[in-house]
Amino acid sequence: MKISTIISLVSLVAAAPAPKPRGVISNPALGHDGIPCSKANAASAANCRPGAVANPPSRGCEASEMCRGGSGSRVSFEFTASTPIGADANVSRAACVYCAHLTNGAVSIMLKSIGQPLVPSQLPVLEPGDDEALVQIHSAGLIPIDWELRDNGILGIDDRLPAVLGFEGVGTIAKYSAGASSKLPIGTRVIFKGGSSHATPFVYGALQENVPTPIQFLVAVPEGYTSEQAASLTINPFTAAVCLFHEAGISVPLPGSSKGISYAYSSIKLVIFGAGTNVGKFIVQLACIAGFWIIAAVASPSAFKDLKSYGATHVVGDGLQYVIDASPGASAEPDRNLGVFKQAGGSLVQLSVGDGFKDSSKSAAEAKGVSLKRIFADYSIQREFAAEWIPLFQAWLKEGKIQVPSIEVIPSLDAGKINAALDDIKSARSGAKYVVKVST
Repeated sequence: MKISTIISLVSLVAAAPAPKPRGVISNPALGHDGIPCSKANAASAANCRPGAVANPPSRGCEASEMCRGGSGSRVSFEFTASTPIGADANVSRAACVYCAHLTNGAVSIMLKSIGQPLVPSQLPVLEPGDDEALVQIHSAGLIPIDWELRDNGILGIDDRLPAVLGFEGVGTIAKYSAGASSKLPIGTRVIFKGGSSHATPFVYGALQENVPTPIQFLVAVPEGYTSEQAASLTINPFTAAVCLFHEAGISVPLPGSSKGISYAYSSIKLVIFGAGTNVGKFIVQLACIAGFWIIAAVASPSAFKDLKSYGATHVVGDGLQYVIDASPGASAEPDRNLGVFKQAGGSLVQLSVGDGFKDSSKSAAEAKGVSLKRIFADYSIQREFAAEWIPLFQAWLKEGKIQVPSIEVIPSLDAGKINAALDDIKSARSGAKYVVKVST
């Protein structure tokens, strides 16, 4: 059996189903989750001064707060909600966050205005919600969607400002929500996906010191991986897995699954164009681990040696018919890959955070007899697949099967250096994988 497939990839994060909102109130006299400030965390309650101004509905709700934790540090957090609020309104999306249940403020890198650079700021430390853990962050990986959110306001992020970006993270479990159950003890170093909440404001990314995150998608970091290395092991490997093993991709059974036990992986001839990209490198690795026959097509000769070490059987430049396109900008030119199909019957799968296909793209693909798909790759979208993938990926990490591509470390939450790194990712000049060191 041979599968002739083109997959055009960009790093992405899709919107997650909305959990119970945090920091939502219906009475300005109350704090987080409606609890009076006087009953807040003992370390901060004595110095917590909740305040809100219920403006006319046309202006929405302006909220500000100042908390002083046990260490004496002061935090000021201000923003304007997108949802109008009245004096007695029960608002589910009002961005009115108060001091109750908040401890000391934490450093963050924040997006306050679309098209403007990220800026340093401080946020209160939110308590974990149902089935969540509070993670003290050590490092955060940067991916293309971070600059797309910053510069273009995709996925409606402009209605959820201020925002903390960063969708790849590594940190230590600091605490669990009440009643939460997990096999990972407090103190475990874990890989997690930032931005898992769909709440407003969007302050759940990894470019900050602490963040609540769902327990379901935590992966323990095995010995032998630094926190900076592990921060590159969230979005890109999962995107590669969806390409290869999910029904929305080429739908090869996940290794170790009931369908995968007797599957002839070696019968698959897979060609990868743009295999030297951050996602492409993981496609090569996962396909090799599964036992595919791989031919990797890359644009840069500098990537040849690494790709062969990951498991590519051949490295070629161009002229191939069946290709996985992991090169930058593929989603911006959805028609460009159709030219490699010399006969009907192939599949073109694109992963993107953008809108649906242009009609011209669909028509062009249909005219060539090519099956054209566009999918989102995200834990919260492919939940059942993620539940199978995470333990398998955990096992491959422990067995040392996963190689971490080279990374460039930004040594602190430095807004200037982070913005420069996002600019470099946007330009696709260096192809570097950037990781921000948040704490030790």
